[in-house]
Amino acid sequence: MSPFHLTTHLDQGILTIRVNGYLDGIGAEAVAEAVEHGFSQGCRKFVLNLEGAPVINSQGVAALFEMAENIVEHRGGQLVMVGLSKIAMTVFRNTGILSFAMVADTEAAAIAELS
Repeated sequence: MSPFHLTTHLDQGILTIRVNGYLDGIGAEAVAEAVEHGFSQGCRKFVLNLEGAPVINSQGVAALFEMAENIVEHRGGQLVMVGLSKIAMTVFRNTGILSFAMVADTEAAAIAELS
C-alpha cells in the first residue's frame, strides 16, 4: 500500500485537496486539518479529490463523514468530491456522506459547480 500524503491548492476561495495513498483514520484527520486551515483562510468551498486513494478503511470513512458534516451543517460550507471509485460511491451513499457532498467527474467540473 502506498504511503499517504495530500496536497492542497487554494484558488479564488476554493480549496482543492488531493489525496494519494491509503486513506485511514489518520489520513482522514489530515484532510480535516487541511479543511480547518482552509476555513482559517476564509475558505468555505472545498473540492476533495480521492482519485489517488484506492483504499479507504472504515476509520477513514467515519472521519470523512464527520468532516463533511462539519463543512456543510456546522460551518455553512460546500463540498464536492471527485475521483470516487464505484465502491467508494456506494459506501459514501450508504453512510450518508453524499447527503453533505456533491460529486463531480473532474476537478474542473467540481470547481465550476462551486463557482
